[in-house]
Amino acid sequence: MGFLDSLKKIVDTAESVKKQIDKISGENGAEKKPQQPVKKAAAPVSSSKKSTASSIVESGSVPPKLSVLRKSTCFKGDLEYEMSFMLSGDFIEFNSHCEIDPSFQYEPYSDDDYTEYDGRLPNIGIGPSNQIYDAVDKFLKNGEQTGRCFEEVENKNFLFKTKLEYFGDILYAYAFSDETAWDHDMLGLVYNSDIENTPLEKKLISALDEAAMTYKETR
Repeated sequence: MGFLDSLKKIVDTAESVKKQIDKISGENGAEKKPQQPVKKAAAPVSSSKKSTASSIVESGSVPPKLSVLRKSTCFKGDLEYEMSFMLSGDFIEFNSHCEIDPSFQYEPYSDDDYTEYDGRLPNIGIGPSNQIYDAVDKFLKNGEQTGRCFEEVENKNFLFKTKLEYFGDILYAYAFSDETAWDHDMLGLVYNSDIENTPLEKKLISALDEAAMTYKETR
């Protein structure tokens, strides 16, 4: 019986070892659950409303640079005209890459002759605007006054000046008359809404007023 007891003990030990091996193999071979991706916090939604740098806003209290005579050419049909006007040296010419041409950007701390467009900065330009075109039509048809601060202009080159909301910005513009090559177009100033009712706004409007009052065309 001693032999059988020894044999049984060996068998039991072998079965125990096998169970342990099977258990370990099962744990190592088990399919792991895919790791769930970590959820990231939603990125803050940025506002499309542009803000003006404090240094630019504060420049409203700084006297403007001397005005400079600006010259360019334009066409009315097949006729070529030379136009000129005076504009504060705070404005630098840039390429608008659109029909607003010529264009000038407000950069009071720069002495460059040419600059790159920056949508956060005020700019002055000449060209078409659907809002001004419609405003001119309404004014000529029945005398309707479009926009805020509307005022008729005693100048053969312009019909009126007005202030309008302009794609989230402010547009202060003179509407050209049919006495010019720019009939139904504008001489306009565009600036961020946070400039409104500041000394800078007055400075910018004064620059545009000078440009309008000194505007000339010759063939």
